[in-house]
Amino acid sequence: MSEIQQVNRSYPQLPVSETRGAGPDVRSPQRSPEPGADYRVEISEMAQALANLADMPDIRADKVAEVRGAIEAGTYETPDKWEAALDRIIADLA
Repeated sequence: MSEIQQVNRSYPQLPVSETRGAGPDVRSPQRSPEPGADYRVEISEMAQALANLADMPDIRADKVAEVRGAIEAGTYETPDKWEAALDRIIADLA
């Protein structure tokens, strides 16, 4: 019969600098703050931008597809297009 090895073996812990594969970004552990000490949390600009995305309204894919199709076909009407058309009509009447 085969032997069953001990399941919960204890291995010595190596300092972070001695671990294999440790890259330049590995930092040694810091001491825990004293009880009652204040903590500080910093939120990156990227996290803040992503949080702002949650406040944006949902995008209606059907409307986006409709507008894209109209732009590609040249039939999308904008206030600028209306103004240019009115200017041409007025110029023709003058």
